[in-house]
Amino acid sequence: MFGYEVYADDSSICQAAIHMGLLTDLGGEVTYAIGGAAPTFEARVKNGITSTKKQSRNRTFKIIGDKKHTCSYFHETY
Repeated sequence: MFGYEVYADDSSICQAAIHMGLLTDLGGEVTYAIGGAAPTFEARVKNGITSTKKQSRNRTFKIIGDKKHTCSYFHETY
């Protein structure tokens, strides 16, 4: 998995949601938004998952929501 808050498009959505603290390894539903290019992705250790630094990608995504309100699984462009 690459990045934090904004993730590279080849990252796992489930791992990103756990990394953000919105899911556990038991699963659940999250909302994500697909975005455009990003020049770099920073590495972070959060919620037991270590993301990796990576150079630019043409597509990105971010998880939308917070610990109190997770929404049904769908995607939108941001």
